[in-house]
Amino acid sequence: MRAGLDTLAIRRPLAVTMFFVALVMLGGFAWQRLPVELFPALTGDSLYVSFFRPGSEPETIEREILMPLEARVRTLPRVAETWGEVSGAGGSFTVRFERGVDLKVRELEMRRIAADLARTQPRDAFLDVQADDTSMFSSFAMILQVTGSDDGDALYDLVDEMITPRLAAVPGVSQATLGGGASRQLTVWVDPNRCAALGVTTEQVTAAVRGAAGRLRYLGSLEDEAGRTAVMLDGRPAGPVSMGEVRVVPDLPVLVRHVAEVEIGSGRRQMLYRVDGEPSVGVIVFQEEGANLVRLGRDLRRRIAELNEEFAPLGIRLLPSFDAAELVETQIDRLRNLGLSGFGIALLVLFLFLRQWRAVAVVAVAVPVSLAVALSFLYVAGLSLNLFTLFGLAIGVGLIVDNSVVVFESVQRRLERGRSPDDAAAGGIRRTGRAIVAASVTTAIVFLPAVIIDLESTLMQNMIGLLSLAILLPLFGSLLVAIGLVPLLARHLAAPAAIRRLDKLRQRRERFGGQVPPDPTRILFAGVLASALRRPASWITGVVTAVVLSVIAALFLVASSGPGQAPIADQVQLSVRLPEGRGSLESAVRVFERLETIQEVEGVDRVESMIREEGGSLTVHLVDEDERPEDLTARRVRQLLRPPARRAGAELLNPGEGDGPGGRGGGGGGGAQELLGGGPSRVVLSGNDNEQLTDLAAQVTERLREIEGIASAYPAVRPGPDELHVSPNRRAFDTFGVLLDEVLPMLNLAGRE
Repeated sequence: MRAGLDTLAIRRPLAVTMFFVALVMLGGFAWQRLPVELFPALTGDSLYVSFFRPGSEPETIEREILMPLEARVRTLPRVAETWGEVSGAGGSFTVRFERGVDLKVRELEMRRIAADLARTQPRDAFLDVQADDTSMFSSFAMILQVTGSDDGDALYDLVDEMITPRLAAVPGVSQATLGGGASRQLTVWVDPNRCAALGVTTEQVTAAVRGAAGRLRYLGSLEDEAGRTAVMLDGRPAGPVSMGEVRVVPDLPVLVRHVAEVEIGSGRRQMLYRVDGEPSVGVIVFQEEGANLVRLGRDLRRRIAELNEEFAPLGIRLLPSFDAAELVETQIDRLRNLGLSGFGIALLVLFLFLRQWRAVAVVAVAVPVSLAVALSFLYVAGLSLNLFTLFGLAIGVGLIVDNSVVVFESVQRRLERGRSPDDAAAGGIRRTGRAIVAASVTTAIVFLPAVIIDLESTLMQNMIGLLSLAILLPLFGSLLVAIGLVPLLARHLAAPAAIRRLDKLRQRRERFGGQVPPDPTRILFAGVLASALRRPASWITGVVTAVVLSVIAALFLVASSGPGQAPIADQVQLSVRLPEGRGSLESAVRVFERLETIQEVEGVDRVESMIREEGGSLTVHLVDEDERPEDLTARRVRQLLRPPARRAGAELLNPGEGDGPGGRGGGGGGGAQELLGGGPSRVVLSGNDNEQLTDLAAQVTERLREIEGIASAYPAVRPGPDELHVSPNRRAFDTFGVLLDEVLPMLNLAGRE
């Protein structure tokens, strides 16, 4: 027998068996150790810098922050494009690099630039750098809403002290953050009249309070046999009483409590959460890198059940609003069901055609081994189980049966022709090896254009590459199994049965004088084939007609199933854009109160609101589909919400449409929307005159809204909040004998929070 790869399974059966046993064990180990997450950690080609400087004019922001950023970024290598915008006291700056740039290195350099620039800005200004990636969504674990108290600030404190630490203590949780309330803060109310009476200025009071609040310094460290101990000088006041005893100026016996009221209370709320019109606190739970999301989700649900039982006497409830683990579990269950059903159908069809349970057994062993090999490759490549890799594995399951069937059938045919088991196994893989390799390579080439063609979105290209890899791994796993394991199984499992069957057939021929009884199945197939050869035109017409009817039926099913997905949606999420110039959290709450009346509709389970001064989001959770009215669909919910939104002057948008760069915290990470294709298209207008650009943007917006097929169009840059302009009266200054420098500290104090 010729030595080669085609005969390796025959010459070294024990080594080949141990090799595949090791792969199966590695696959089982990978199934237990593979990180499970919602989204893979993909990176794009852009960096986002958001900045905010309270009390500054847009021209000042442009001159002091945006233009220096542009100048520093020009020194970075391989910058493809930059653009920025300023809105009110904040803005954003985006840098897109050429393909192939290490975004992590560029992000580090950009953070250094932002840190250097931040040192030249006022104390309360900030600059934040974010990368165009999915790191935030890949670490999402769960979003909770905590309800049960009319006092939102008290509820916030309770959750912060008693619930968040319990959630953060669950193994696999990296952090749990709060939202929708205001933390405790020490407030100093300065009285200018008392300052004037005691001979101090408000600037001196402000400096004294700032110095007392920030009096924490690192002095060094002490080393002894126990290790190194840091030495800190903490001169900060312990509470409101200590803050009140701080001396304002050294040469006067004036304390802070003499000129100000010091109290502990809640800070200013920037955002509110509501559930069914009642105050709530949002808790966002993030998973650790490399943690198993499914296992973490189960642990979190157990912890939530414990907390609900513990706080039930207080009326406190924890309601999961988004559970990433449940979503991944659903996809894993779907993959298992699809795989098992397809696997069962393939085995059934194989048995009906071959009528040999040994052939079914060979394929039944080959398919799980192929999946185990694919999981091994995923683990070795450092990938994770997520929505994309699970989708790729689900598609790849349908491709891994063919190779094993082809190789087994070739070996089986040679056994039936009287070849020895070793020659049949070697000849079968020698005859079909090139064919199955070519078929696998042909399938892989389908994904080549998606890899070599430069797409506009680097995130999308990385996602396609990951999806292609997830599809090809089980395919090449099946190729490895078909070449190495299937001949071995056919040699030791199917060959003895084939030899016995040939002996029975030989004895049967001898008993019937060399004749073989007719085979009805073979006679039927021969008749159909002969009829097709005699009338090729009619058979070709029939086949073409069947193909056309199949395509029409498939298109009809796709078209009818598209809109039909709305009734099975469990929730409807909308972004709410408030009228320009409102700028008040209280006015935003009044708008959302009108929208929250949707909870009175039959079939609505609960309504969750996230409210900011400029807008927010509304999530309508529906009851189970079997308990829901038939006409209550996602489209119907939107129709019911539009009239109250129109009366309140608000605009309903799809999720993500209202998120424009600029403002505090704006302009960051559009990676997830870009990846999922949910982000809106953008038209950029550039010029030197802001007023002309604003008018032109309004005209373009109106024209776009008139185009059929465009759901909504809006300017991304919105006017800032109302401002109070103070102009000096020179005559009054002269009359009262005061200087402008004496008045400015009062104005600065009035605008400081």
